[in-house]
Amino acid sequence: MKRLRILLSITLLLMVIPLTGAFFVKKEPDMEDLVLLQLMTEANPDYEEEALCAQAVLIRTNLVAQSKATGITKEKVAELLRYDSTGSKMKRFQNAVHSTKGWILKVDGKVRSLPYHRCSCGTTRAAQEIQSEKAAYLKSTACPDDVLTEGFLQIKEFPEGKKVKVLRRFKSGYVETVKVRGKMTGLMSGEAFRKKFDLPSSCFYIRKSKGRTYVITKGIGHGFGLSQSMADTLAKQGKEWKEIIRYFFKNTKLSNISQNEE
Repeated sequence: MKRLRILLSITLLLMVIPLTGAFFVKKEPDMEDLVLLQLMTEANPDYEEEALCAQAVLIRTNLVAQSKATGITKEKVAELLRYDSTGSKMKRFQNAVHSTKGWILKVDGKVRSLPYHRCSCGTTRAAQEIQSEKAAYLKSTACPDDVLTEGFLQIKEFPEGKKVKVLRRFKSGYVETVKVRGKMTGLMSGEAFRKKFDLPSSCFYIRKSKGRTYVITKGIGHGFGLSQSMADTLAKQGKEWKEIIRYFFKNTKLSNISQNEE
């Protein structure tokens, strides 16, 4: 009887490990593990698979650029176990990472971090909005369907006792400079204002009503690079992940680090 109980325990253990995804902690995590983990935490599982593939490539590119493939702990990868690894949504993430295994994006033959965000204000931002020189790979791109994204338009009441005025905007519609008056008066960049007052976007407009001041925002995120929402729209239109990446990033080249292929 004791021997039978031991055999049953071993059998159950062998059944549970693959179902829970516990095999992740049995090996040292690699680059693809981290891409999967980050994709799971940053992407909507309901996105089309080609859109998930495009983001997986950007995540992998950024990890290589930032040299974050080293120092990954088993404990961090074990966070994957908190997700339903047997569900269809988990499989979508896994398929996206597997389908793009090793693929990264290069700019002028170099690997550099490439931005992405939830949804734009209707158009993404060009690189010169944050740096003096023009970057051929990062240009303003139309994202007309982003206006349909949940949370695209949000309204927040501005703190009492403070006055704010938008001084300059970029062509994209995002705020370049804003003036804030209160106990301390000063100029701020639109992006600094967004972070300070916890706004979803730096594309915002000031409106007053009945003595109160409101900030109306368009879009979610910084607005640079790939719009996750527009990527999903493009995927629904039949675009493959390589086409989606080319839509947002110009003059770039795909390279496979696992196959040493370009």
